[in-house]
Amino acid sequence: MIRPASKTSSIGPNPLSFVFQYNPEMLTHTFSSSKYEEAITQENKQSAADRIIELINLNLELDATDQLEQPNLREEIVAYGLHPSLATLESILLAQNSKSSIVLFTWGPNRSIPVSIENVKIFEMAFDTKLNPIRAKTELTMRVLDLSDFRKGSRGYALCLLHSDRRSFFIKKHGDGNTPNVSFAKKIVPRHGWNDIVLPIERKEQLREICNYAKNYAKTFDKHTRRKGLNILFSGPSGTGKTLAAEIIASALKYDVYKIDLSMVVSKYIGETEKNLNKIFKDAEDLNAVLFFEEADALFGKRSEVKDSHDRYANIEVNYLLQKMEENEVIVILATNTSEKIDEAFVRRMNFIVDFSSPNRD
Repeated sequence: MIRPASKTSSIGPNPLSFVFQYNPEMLTHTFSSSKYEEAITQENKQSAADRIIELINLNLELDATDQLEQPNLREEIVAYGLHPSLATLESILLAQNSKSSIVLFTWGPNRSIPVSIENVKIFEMAFDTKLNPIRAKTELTMRVLDLSDFRKGSRGYALCLLHSDRRSFFIKKHGDGNTPNVSFAKKIVPRHGWNDIVLPIERKEQLREICNYAKNYAKTFDKHTRRKGLNILFSGPSGTGKTLAAEIIASALKYDVYKIDLSMVVSKYIGETEKNLNKIFKDAEDLNAVLFFEEADALFGKRSEVKDSHDRYANIEVNYLLQKMEENEVIVILATNTSEKIDEAFVRRMNFIVDFSSPNRD
């Protein structure tokens, strides 16, 4: 069912409703990342600059031929055919241009979604003797509205929050055991944006450059060395915003952050560390993930001269990690209190190095 709802009440005083005569056999959802140029509120312009656009496509069939067999029960069908139903759909399309209305697409008890009807095609395929349409087919394309389409605190904003909460509810119902995850890592869902971090302008621009580079990831990876991984080094004292910066990058890319617990990765048993690293990268390769190694020098510190078997295997672990970082299309962020502790081989393989200095009073 499709209906326009008043922005000041849950449904509106006299809502128009277009009820599907038959449920469509299929709904098609199309997701794309795009710079949406439609007029939006100034308040949300920055958050809407890069967002996921969801389109819903469906085909509807309307058939009044059965109802014409009972003319005493459906006099309006006899008199007008499908004109009232089609006029209602057209009126809803016009109503969405009014600032006082929101169009809701209701599909069962678990989906009531604020939408914008982007395209409507109506095919009138059969007529009665008065040329009233009695069979018709409709193709609808709707864009799912999100928070950036509305002013914060408005009715539309609240409806989008409800839709988002419902999606989160279904994700939770899917079961923690079936939720994709990365071994030895804590998943962090990004909740911060650019306005939440205080950095020098040039440092912030460097983070934005990383985001732009990552968005063109498949096109820009080094075709000469065949490096696929995007590797970033964050260097600076504790409390200077390294973790927050990783979260903001992930948020801008619509990724999740997986914070690696190094204490569980490094093993004293020969071969176990490589096995653990392999599992981390294997789990992450099919996810939109940022792997965040905090205090990375614990694992990626300078390689030592080989004096015994322990040194030899420690260096094997380092080389193995270098290999994994380069051959997997994963974003890796290494965080350290000082870049001097990181092996030079790692530093040379970094696509970006960001220095987080302690903020001064100025």
